[in-house]
Amino acid sequence: MQRQDTDTSSLTQCCASGYLSFFFTDCLMSRWLLNYTPQATIVRLLTVDAINGYLTSWVLHLTGGFEDPRLILPAWIVISTVRTPYPLLLPCALNIH
Repeated sequence: MQRQDTDTSSLTQCCASGYLSFFFTDCLMSRWLLNYTPQATIVRLLTVDAINGYLTSWVLHLTGGFEDPRLILPAWIVISTVRTPYPLLLPCALNIH
């Protein structure tokens, strides 16, 4: 039962982290589409996603989440905690006239 609770908590933290990451990149994309061409926006989004994926993998590796399944929950808690201020750094409300 304990293993199932840990897996559920890890999945919840993973989903929360994914949502925060999506919201952040969506806000960036909205801003970039106003200032850049769609091709430049795609390149920027791919770059942000590559950096985001690398940093996530790096944190999972450093916390030992890949080697010990019991450490995956603390790893996702750290990742979600770091990503929580992302939407606050960039206001998503754009005034388009």
